[in-house]
Amino acid sequence: MKMDVQVLIQGAIHAFQYHLYDHAQRLLARKVRDISILRAETKSRQGAEGSLYISQVYYKADGHDFELSMAMKFPHDADSVRREMMHSLLLDQRLSPYPKLATPHLLFASTKDPPIIVYEGVPGTNYDELPRAPEKSFLAGQLLAAIHGNDFAKLNTDLQKDLMRYLAIKGETVMPGFEREFLKRCSRFATSFGKNHESSLIFGDFHQSNVMLVKRNDQYVQAFVIDPHYVQVAGFSRGEDIGTFFGQQAFQEWATTRRIRLTFADFVEFMNGYKSFLDFINAPSLKKIFSHGFTIDYFVAQWAVMDALDIITNENRFTVLEAKFEAKNRLEFALDILANAPFSQLDLNSE
Repeated sequence: MKMDVQVLIQGAIHAFQYHLYDHAQRLLARKVRDISILRAETKSRQGAEGSLYISQVYYKADGHDFELSMAMKFPHDADSVRREMMHSLLLDQRLSPYPKLATPHLLFASTKDPPIIVYEGVPGTNYDELPRAPEKSFLAGQLLAAIHGNDFAKLNTDLQKDLMRYLAIKGETVMPGFEREFLKRCSRFATSFGKNHESSLIFGDFHQSNVMLVKRNDQYVQAFVIDPHYVQVAGFSRGEDIGTFFGQQAFQEWATTRRIRLTFADFVEFMNGYKSFLDFINAPSLKKIFSHGFTIDYFVAQWAVMDALDIITNENRFTVLEAKFEAKNRLEFALDILANAPFSQLDLNSE
Protein backbone atom coordinates (compact mmCIF):
# COMPACT_ATOMS: atom_id res chain seq x y z
CA MET A 1 0.00 0.00 0.00
CA LYS A 2 1.46 3.37 -0.97
CA MET A 3 2.16 5.91 1.76
CA ASP A 4 -0.17 8.55 0.31
CA VAL A 5 -3.02 6.02 0.34
CA GLN A 6 -2.21 5.12 3.96
CA VAL A 7 -2.39 8.78 4.90
CA LEU A 8 -5.70 9.20 3.07
CA ILE A 9 -7.19 6.19 4.81
CA GLN A 10 -6.07 7.29 8.25
CA GLY A 11 -7.45 10.76 7.59
CA ALA A 12 -10.77 9.32 6.44
CA ILE A 13 -11.07 7.13 9.54
CA HIS A 14 -10.57 10.12 11.85
CA ALA A 15 -12.90 12.27 9.76
CA PHE A 16 -15.69 9.74 10.28
CA GLN A 17 -15.60 9.66 14.07
CA TYR A 18 -19.28 10.61 14.02
CA HIS A 19 -19.90 7.16 12.51
CA LEU A 20 -18.10 5.61 15.50
CA TYR A 21 -20.27 7.63 17.88
CA ASP A 22 -23.40 6.42 16.11
CA HIS A 23 -22.18 2.82 16.15
CA ALA A 24 -21.32 2.90 19.88
CA GLN A 25 -24.58 4.63 20.82
CA ARG A 26 -26.61 1.95 19.03
CA LEU A 27 -24.74 -0.79 20.88
CA LEU A 28 -24.87 0.90 24.29
CA ALA A 29 -28.42 2.26 23.79
CA ARG A 30 -27.42 5.61 25.24
CA LYS A 31 -25.54 8.78 24.38
CA VAL A 32 -21.76 8.39 24.23
CA ARG A 33 -19.52 11.09 25.72
CA ASP A 34 -16.01 10.05 24.68
CA ILE A 35 -14.51 8.19 21.68
CA SER A 36 -10.87 7.32 21.09
CA ILE A 37 -9.48 5.35 18.14
CA LEU A 38 -7.06 2.64 19.26
CA ARG A 39 -5.85 1.31 15.92
CA ALA A 40 -6.95 0.39 12.41
CA GLU A 41 -5.98 -2.64 10.33
CA THR A 42 -6.40 -2.26 6.57
CA LYS A 43 -6.48 -4.85 3.79
CA SER A 44 -6.74 -4.14 0.08
CA ARG A 45 -8.47 -5.87 -2.82
CA GLN A 46 -9.21 -4.97 -6.41
CA GLY A 47 -12.77 -3.90 -7.08
CA ALA A 48 -14.63 -3.52 -10.36
CA GLU A 49 -13.40 0.05 -10.65
CA GLY A 50 -10.24 0.96 -8.74
CA SER A 51 -8.83 -0.31 -5.48
CA LEU A 52 -10.86 -1.16 -2.40
CA TYR A 53 -9.46 -0.81 1.11
CA ILE A 54 -11.27 -2.43 4.04
CA SER A 55 -10.29 -1.02 7.43
CA GLN A 56 -11.13 -2.75 10.69
CA VAL A 57 -11.26 0.07 13.24
CA TYR A 58 -10.76 -0.67 16.93
CA TYR A 59 -11.92 2.07 19.29
CA LYS A 60 -12.96 2.80 22.87
CA ALA A 61 -16.24 4.49 23.80
CA ASP A 62 -16.85 5.49 27.41
CA GLY A 63 -14.50 2.77 28.59
CA HIS A 64 -15.96 0.02 26.34
CA ASP A 65 -13.99 -1.61 23.51
CA PHE A 66 -15.66 -1.82 20.11
CA GLU A 67 -14.77 -2.48 16.51
CA LEU A 68 -16.34 -1.85 13.13
CA SER A 69 -15.22 -1.82 9.53
CA MET A 70 -15.28 0.78 6.78
CA ALA A 71 -14.63 0.22 3.08
CA MET A 72 -12.92 2.92 1.03
CA LYS A 73 -12.63 3.00 -2.74
CA PHE A 74 -10.48 5.27 -4.86
CA PRO A 75 -12.08 5.14 -8.33
CA HIS A 76 -10.24 6.20 -11.47
CA ASP A 77 -12.17 9.42 -12.01
CA ALA A 78 -15.04 11.64 -10.88
CA ASP A 79 -17.49 10.09 -13.35
CA SER A 80 -16.93 6.68 -11.76
CA VAL A 81 -17.77 8.17 -8.36
CA ARG A 82 -20.99 9.72 -9.63
CA ARG A 83 -22.03 6.52 -11.39
CA GLU A 84 -21.37 4.34 -8.36
CA MET A 85 -23.16 6.77 -6.03
CA MET A 86 -26.25 6.62 -8.23
CA HIS A 87 -26.13 2.82 -8.41
CA SER A 88 -25.56 2.46 -4.66
CA LEU A 89 -28.54 4.68 -3.81
CA LEU A 90 -30.71 2.85 -6.34
CA LEU A 91 -29.86 -0.54 -4.85
CA ASP A 92 -30.38 0.77 -1.34
CA GLN A 93 -33.83 1.98 -2.36
CA ARG A 94 -34.74 -1.45 -3.74
CA LEU A 95 -33.37 -3.42 -0.78
CA SER A 96 -34.14 -1.17 2.20
CA PRO A 97 -37.68 -2.57 2.77
CA TYR A 98 -36.18 -6.03 3.43
CA PRO A 99 -33.99 -6.26 6.58
CA LYS A 100 -32.35 -9.54 5.49
CA LEU A 101 -31.23 -8.11 2.13
CA ALA A 102 -28.95 -5.11 1.85
CA THR A 103 -26.14 -3.20 0.23
CA PRO A 104 -23.56 -1.29 2.32
CA HIS A 105 -24.69 2.21 3.25
CA LEU A 106 -22.84 5.00 1.49
CA LEU A 107 -21.17 7.20 4.13
CA PHE A 108 -19.31 9.70 1.97
CA ALA A 109 -18.25 10.39 -1.60
CA SER A 110 -16.12 13.06 -3.23
CA THR A 111 -15.31 13.79 -6.87
CA LYS A 112 -12.34 15.96 -5.90
CA ASP A 113 -8.79 14.69 -6.30
CA PRO A 114 -8.42 11.98 -5.19
CA PRO A 115 -11.93 10.65 -5.94
CA ILE A 116 -13.14 8.59 -2.99
CA ILE A 117 -16.19 6.61 -1.87
CA VAL A 118 -16.64 5.43 1.72
CA TYR A 119 -19.07 2.66 2.69
CA GLU A 120 -19.93 1.13 6.00
CA GLY A 121 -18.27 -2.25 6.39
CA VAL A 122 -20.13 -5.52 5.96
CA PRO A 123 -19.95 -8.02 8.86
CA GLY A 124 -20.06 -11.03 6.59
CA THR A 125 -18.13 -13.53 4.48
CA ASN A 126 -17.96 -13.81 0.70
CA TYR A 127 -20.39 -16.37 -0.71
CA ASP A 128 -17.64 -18.29 -2.51
CA GLU A 129 -15.59 -18.61 0.69
CA LEU A 130 -18.37 -20.39 2.57
CA PRO A 131 -19.08 -24.14 2.41
CA ARG A 132 -21.91 -25.37 0.21
CA ALA A 133 -25.30 -25.22 1.92
CA PRO A 134 -28.87 -25.05 0.58
CA GLU A 135 -29.69 -22.12 2.89
CA LYS A 136 -26.76 -20.14 1.53
CA SER A 137 -27.87 -20.51 -2.07
CA PHE A 138 -31.52 -19.86 -1.17
CA LEU A 139 -30.71 -16.53 0.51
CA ALA A 140 -28.48 -15.41 -2.37
CA GLY A 141 -31.37 -16.12 -4.74
CA GLN A 142 -33.69 -13.98 -2.64
CA LEU A 143 -31.13 -11.16 -2.74
CA LEU A 144 -30.95 -11.16 -6.53
CA ALA A 145 -34.74 -11.35 -6.88
CA ALA A 146 -35.03 -8.25 -4.68
CA ILE A 147 -32.56 -6.41 -6.92
CA HIS A 148 -34.49 -7.39 -10.06
CA GLY A 149 -37.85 -6.66 -8.43
CA ASN A 150 -41.10 -6.89 -10.37
CA ASP A 151 -39.69 -5.56 -13.65
CA PHE A 152 -41.39 -7.17 -16.63
CA ALA A 153 -40.20 -5.90 -20.01
CA LYS A 154 -38.61 -7.02 -23.25
CA LEU A 155 -34.88 -6.94 -23.92
CA ASN A 156 -33.01 -4.63 -26.20
CA THR A 157 -32.39 -7.49 -28.62
CA ASP A 158 -30.12 -5.39 -30.85
CA LEU A 159 -27.66 -4.95 -27.98
CA GLN A 160 -27.84 -8.63 -27.11
CA LYS A 161 -27.30 -9.80 -30.69
CA ASP A 162 -24.44 -7.34 -31.22
CA LEU A 163 -22.72 -8.70 -28.12
CA MET A 164 -23.33 -12.26 -29.28
CA ARG A 165 -21.68 -11.56 -32.64
CA TYR A 166 -18.79 -9.72 -30.96
CA LEU A 167 -18.09 -12.67 -28.65
CA ALA A 168 -18.26 -15.08 -31.59
CA ILE A 169 -15.73 -13.08 -33.62
CA LYS A 170 -13.34 -12.60 -30.72
CA GLY A 171 -13.61 -16.26 -29.74
CA GLU A 172 -12.60 -17.24 -33.28
CA THR A 173 -9.19 -15.63 -32.70
CA VAL A 174 -8.63 -18.04 -29.81
CA MET A 175 -10.20 -21.21 -31.26
CA PRO A 176 -10.66 -21.62 -35.02
CA GLY A 177 -14.20 -22.65 -35.92
CA PHE A 178 -15.64 -21.14 -32.75
CA GLU A 179 -17.59 -18.30 -34.42
CA ARG A 180 -19.79 -20.51 -36.58
CA GLU A 181 -20.40 -23.11 -33.88
CA PHE A 182 -21.12 -20.52 -31.19
CA LEU A 183 -23.67 -18.62 -33.27
CA LYS A 184 -25.35 -21.85 -34.38
CA ARG A 185 -25.77 -23.02 -30.79
CA CYS A 186 -26.94 -19.57 -29.66
CA SER A 187 -29.80 -19.49 -32.17
CA ARG A 188 -32.31 -21.24 -29.89
CA PHE A 189 -31.72 -18.62 -27.19
CA ALA A 190 -31.73 -15.69 -29.62
CA THR A 191 -35.29 -16.62 -30.57
CA SER A 192 -36.36 -16.49 -26.93
CA PHE A 193 -34.73 -13.10 -26.33
CA GLY A 194 -37.17 -11.37 -28.64
CA LYS A 195 -40.26 -12.91 -27.02
CA ASN A 196 -39.54 -13.16 -23.30
CA HIS A 197 -40.12 -10.37 -20.77
CA GLU A 198 -36.80 -10.92 -18.99
CA SER A 199 -35.49 -7.33 -19.04
CA SER A 200 -34.98 -5.71 -15.63
CA LEU A 201 -32.58 -3.62 -13.63
CA ILE A 202 -29.52 -5.86 -13.34
CA PHE A 203 -26.49 -5.71 -11.07
CA GLY A 204 -24.17 -6.42 -13.99
CA ASP A 205 -21.34 -7.92 -11.93
CA PHE A 206 -23.16 -10.42 -9.74
CA HIS A 207 -20.20 -12.69 -9.06
CA GLN A 208 -20.19 -14.88 -5.97
CA SER A 209 -17.38 -12.73 -4.56
CA ASN A 210 -19.72 -9.71 -4.64
CA VAL A 211 -22.27 -11.39 -2.37
CA MET A 212 -21.54 -11.45 1.37
CA LEU A 213 -23.52 -13.46 3.88
CA VAL A 214 -23.88 -12.99 7.63
CA LYS A 215 -24.20 -16.13 9.73
CA ARG A 216 -25.27 -16.28 13.38
CA ASN A 217 -25.86 -19.41 15.44
CA ASP A 218 -25.41 -21.57 12.32
CA GLN A 219 -28.15 -19.64 10.51
CA TYR A 220 -27.74 -17.35 7.51
CA VAL A 221 -29.45 -14.15 8.62
CA GLN A 222 -28.50 -11.48 6.08
CA ALA A 223 -27.13 -11.08 2.55
CA PHE A 224 -25.28 -8.06 1.15
CA VAL A 225 -24.37 -7.19 -2.43
CA ILE A 226 -21.24 -5.06 -2.87
CA ASP A 227 -19.36 -3.18 -5.61
CA PRO A 228 -22.30 -1.73 -7.63
CA HIS A 229 -20.29 -0.32 -10.52
CA TYR A 230 -21.96 -2.05 -13.49
CA VAL A 231 -25.65 -1.69 -12.62
CA GLN A 232 -27.85 -1.36 -15.73
CA VAL A 233 -31.30 0.14 -15.32
CA ALA A 234 -33.08 -1.41 -18.32
CA GLY A 235 -32.67 -3.34 -21.56
CA PHE A 236 -30.62 -6.22 -20.13
CA SER A 237 -31.72 -9.66 -19.00
CA ARG A 238 -32.08 -10.69 -15.37
CA GLY A 239 -30.70 -13.98 -16.68
CA GLU A 240 -27.32 -12.30 -17.13
CA ASP A 241 -26.90 -11.86 -13.36
CA ILE A 242 -27.89 -15.48 -12.74
CA GLY A 243 -25.51 -16.77 -15.42
CA THR A 244 -22.67 -14.63 -14.09
CA PHE A 245 -23.28 -15.90 -10.57
CA PHE A 246 -22.95 -19.56 -11.55
CA GLY A 247 -20.47 -19.26 -14.43
CA GLN A 248 -17.23 -19.70 -12.51
CA GLN A 249 -18.61 -22.40 -10.23
CA ALA A 250 -20.02 -24.37 -13.16
CA PHE A 251 -16.80 -24.09 -15.15
CA GLN A 252 -14.63 -25.27 -12.26
CA GLU A 253 -16.78 -28.35 -11.75
CA TRP A 254 -17.03 -29.05 -15.49
CA ALA A 255 -13.26 -28.72 -15.95
CA THR A 256 -12.78 -31.55 -13.45
CA THR A 257 -15.76 -33.84 -14.08
CA ARG A 258 -17.31 -32.66 -17.38
CA ARG A 259 -20.53 -32.38 -15.40
CA ILE A 260 -22.15 -29.68 -13.26
CA ARG A 261 -24.13 -31.87 -10.87
CA LEU A 262 -23.20 -29.97 -7.68
CA THR A 263 -23.54 -26.58 -9.34
CA PHE A 264 -26.99 -27.48 -10.61
CA ALA A 265 -28.06 -28.52 -7.09
CA ASP A 266 -26.96 -25.11 -5.79
CA PHE A 267 -28.67 -23.45 -8.75
CA VAL A 268 -31.98 -25.16 -7.90
CA GLU A 269 -31.81 -23.88 -4.31
CA PHE A 270 -30.84 -20.42 -5.55
CA MET A 271 -33.82 -20.35 -7.90
CA ASN A 272 -36.11 -21.61 -5.12
CA GLY A 273 -35.07 -18.55 -3.13
CA TYR A 274 -35.47 -16.36 -6.18
CA LYS A 275 -38.98 -17.69 -6.90
CA SER A 276 -40.03 -17.39 -3.26
CA PHE A 277 -39.14 -13.71 -3.26
CA LEU A 278 -40.96 -13.06 -6.52
CA ASP A 279 -44.02 -14.61 -4.90
CA PHE A 280 -43.54 -12.48 -1.77
CA ILE A 281 -43.61 -9.21 -3.73
CA ASN A 282 -46.34 -10.41 -6.14
CA ALA A 283 -43.98 -10.12 -9.11
CA PRO A 284 -44.51 -12.01 -12.39
CA SER A 285 -43.48 -15.66 -12.10
CA LEU A 286 -40.42 -17.14 -13.81
CA LYS A 287 -42.80 -19.03 -16.07
CA LYS A 288 -44.25 -15.73 -17.30
CA ILE A 289 -40.90 -13.95 -17.49
CA PHE A 290 -39.30 -16.76 -19.52
CA SER A 291 -42.51 -17.77 -21.30
CA HIS A 292 -40.71 -18.54 -24.57
CA GLY A 293 -37.70 -20.37 -23.22
CA PHE A 294 -35.26 -20.31 -20.30
CA THR A 295 -32.07 -18.44 -21.31
CA ILE A 296 -29.75 -18.97 -18.33
CA ASP A 297 -27.54 -21.42 -20.25
CA TYR A 298 -26.73 -18.71 -22.78
CA PHE A 299 -25.60 -16.34 -20.04
CA VAL A 300 -23.41 -18.98 -18.40
CA ALA A 301 -21.80 -19.44 -21.83
CA GLN A 302 -21.53 -15.66 -22.24
CA TRP A 303 -19.65 -15.46 -18.93
CA ALA A 304 -17.28 -18.20 -20.12
CA VAL A 305 -16.45 -16.46 -23.41
CA MET A 306 -15.93 -13.10 -21.72
CA ASP A 307 -13.65 -14.71 -19.13
CA ALA A 308 -11.70 -16.44 -21.90
CA LEU A 309 -11.17 -13.10 -23.66
CA ASP A 310 -10.14 -11.48 -20.38
CA ILE A 311 -7.51 -14.17 -19.87
CA ILE A 312 -6.03 -13.47 -23.31
CA THR A 313 -5.93 -9.68 -22.83
CA ASN A 314 -4.85 -9.77 -19.17
CA GLU A 315 -1.57 -11.65 -19.19
CA ASN A 316 -1.04 -11.17 -15.46
CA ARG A 317 -3.42 -14.03 -14.69
CA PHE A 318 -1.43 -16.74 -16.51
CA THR A 319 1.67 -17.31 -18.61
CA VAL A 320 1.15 -17.08 -22.39
CA LEU A 321 0.87 -20.86 -22.80
CA GLU A 322 -1.38 -21.20 -19.77
CA ALA A 323 -3.58 -18.36 -21.02
CA LYS A 324 -4.16 -20.08 -24.37
CA PHE A 325 -5.05 -23.36 -22.66
CA GLU A 326 -7.35 -21.74 -20.09
CA ALA A 327 -9.11 -19.58 -22.68
CA LYS A 328 -9.68 -22.51 -25.06
CA ASN A 329 -11.00 -24.61 -22.17
CA ARG A 330 -13.58 -21.94 -21.33
CA LEU A 331 -14.68 -21.68 -24.96
CA GLU A 332 -15.19 -25.45 -25.08
CA PHE A 333 -17.20 -25.19 -21.87
CA ALA A 334 -19.36 -22.46 -23.44
CA LEU A 335 -20.12 -24.61 -26.48
CA ASP A 336 -20.95 -27.60 -24.27
CA ILE A 337 -23.35 -25.57 -22.12
CA LEU A 338 -25.08 -24.15 -25.20
CA ALA A 339 -25.46 -27.61 -26.74
CA ASN A 340 -26.75 -29.43 -23.65
CA ALA A 341 -28.53 -26.57 -21.84
CA PRO A 342 -28.24 -28.16 -18.38
CA PHE A 343 -29.67 -25.14 -16.55
CA SER A 344 -32.84 -25.36 -18.64
CA GLN A 345 -33.65 -28.59 -16.79
CA LEU A 346 -35.10 -26.39 -14.05
CA ASP A 347 -38.85 -27.03 -14.01
CA LEU A 348 -40.60 -23.66 -14.35
CA ASN A 349 -43.98 -25.42 -14.24
CA SER A 350 -43.49 -26.39 -10.60
CA GLU A 351 -44.49 -22.95 -9.34
